[in-house]
Amino acid sequence: MKMNRTVLVASVLLVIGLMKVMFFFAQNKYGFISVGGTSDADYYDAIAFGALLNPNPWGQFLKFLNNLGLYDRPNIAFAFALTNAVLVPWLFYKIIAIGKLGANSLVNLAGVVYVSVYPTVLYYTTDIYRDIPMIAIYLVGVWMAKVLMEREWGGGRSTEIALQVAALSVCVGVLYILRFYLAAAMVIALVACFMFDLSKNVLVPL
Repeated sequence: MKMNRTVLVASVLLVIGLMKVMFFFAQNKYGFISVGGTSDADYYDAIAFGALLNPNPWGQFLKFLNNLGLYDRPNIAFAFALTNAVLVPWLFYKIIAIGKLGANSLVNLAGVVYVSVYPTVLYYTTDIYRDIPMIAIYLVGVWMAKVLMEREWGGGRSTEIALQVAALSVCVGVLYILRFYLAAAMVIALVACFMFDLSKNVLVPL
């Protein structure tokens, strides 16, 4: 009996997610990946505890959590590992499920697998690097943009639309603070979507 593609997708994502969690614990126990010297994570940790005075936005956010008694480096790192194991692949899958490459396409699954096992992203799940939150926020913004562009306007769903626009705006704002070029890339892409017909193989002005 041929396996349902939805079940296949869910099974593959589950296995990848479990492997990512296992990688997180293995890296933190054995440290088999090392970039040498002091990592950015140590730098952010020092800012969080007030050992360094620096206006770095991510470090200041961690310091804010520490002032509230909510900062715990291992737990935050584990939360990022779970984010990369579950949320990032799911968001990516929702974004690329378009047209003939629908939600059950094996082509989409291949794309998700590629993103899930990308080595640099895996490394950034092992500590309090800001890259995983930035990736997740960026994907949420892209997903909101996709939802807004695919919806049929009208029909009295103004509250739902307002919430989606607000979510997209928050994503752009947070990305602007953390990494300006990510916010710029999202804004430029949104403008381009309204200027060109991106369904063609070449850019055709609307």
